[in-house]
Amino acid sequence: MRVVAQGVESAREHPQRTVVIEGMQPGLTYGVRVVHERDAETMTAAENVCRVPVCPADFVQPR
Repeated sequence: MRVVAQGVESAREHPQRTVVIEGMQPGLTYGVRVVHERDAETMTAAENVCRVPVCPADFVQPR
């Protein structure tokens, strides 16, 4: 996995930081944690569980 983009979006007039991640496998669930590292101190900024869906097209049988 790798982060390929990051940005800031407005949600309900509050800025929200976003990231785009490539390389996740379909059907798996990932625990993601964003941390701030400053000097010898590490602080968790956000934690989330990302469920990567499996594409329904993967289940179509060719005729």
